[in-house]
Order: sequence, then structure tokens, then C-alpha cells
Amino acid sequence: LHKSLRNPSSNEIQKKYLSLLVGDWVHGPRDIDLSLETVRPTNESRRSVVTNKGRQANSRFVPIQHFDEYVLVEIELRTGRMHQIRAHAAAIGYPVGGDRKYGSRAGNRRLRQVGLKRLFLHAVELELKHPQTGQRLAVKAAMPDELTEVLMGLS
Repeated sequence: LHKSLRNPSSNEIQKKYLSLLVGDWVHGPRDIDLSLETVRPTNESRRSVVTNKGRQANSRFVPIQHFDEYVLVEIELRTGRMHQIRAHAAAIGYPVGGDRKYGSRAGNRRLRQVGLKRLFLHAVELELKHPQTGQRLAVKAAMPDELTEVLMGLS
């Protein structure tokens, strides 16, 4: 089970997230296939960077709701790399709201004004095969009130 949770590309597990991204999304759904490498710059914490030397990383971003300069997206991970969503979102020009490592200072400032106190990234669904019965199990988690209130503040 633990191995499956760490490796969603095994098709044994599917992970979906909701995230508020900074930027005016003008696309429909987007498949992001950018290789990521974990680096540790001097005196900094580890981070993932897009590079040809990295490991394959694939995510699907689907817009759900548009706001002025923000978009709520559902993200399906097809691989599981460190900070994959955050690195992919930043690489395509739409960083995750509240992200201090990969994010936008200006975009985060406005989100703080409407009450965001953390990264706007929420695991909304986890689907996996039961390790003994083989039956598909789905676990869903509603968006926390604190994130819903941020969306209401943007409306």
C-alpha cells in the first residue's frame, strides 16, 4: 500500500487535487509533461526544477472556476514527484496560490487579503485498489472551510 501511494504511475492509485492558481487561465484542460529534478541550492531547502536531466513528471490541469486573475483547477497526478504540482504550475506561468517557494508575491498578497493563510492545494480524491481484495476504494475529502472562504472572498 505504501509503495502504491508513493508511485501513482503504477495505475494502482489515482490522486486528484484542487488548487487555486495565480493568473488569468485562457486554456482549456492542459496536460503538463515536464521532467523534474530535485535540487538543493546552498543554504536553501530542496526544490524541484524543470530540466531535461530530471525524472518524467506528468500532470493534467482542468479549469473549474475562473476568478479575476485566478483560476480554480482540478489536477490529476499521473506520476508522483516532489512538489510536482507546485513546480509544474509555476513552470507554465500559473503558480499555486499561497506558495512562497514557487509562487507569485503579488498574487499571494491579494490572497492574504481575502484570508488565505496557507498553500491553496487540497487533496480531494484518492482512489486505489484494496491490497487484499483488489476492490477499488475511493476516498474523497471536501474542501476545507478556510479555502472555501477564500474563494467566496474572490467572488
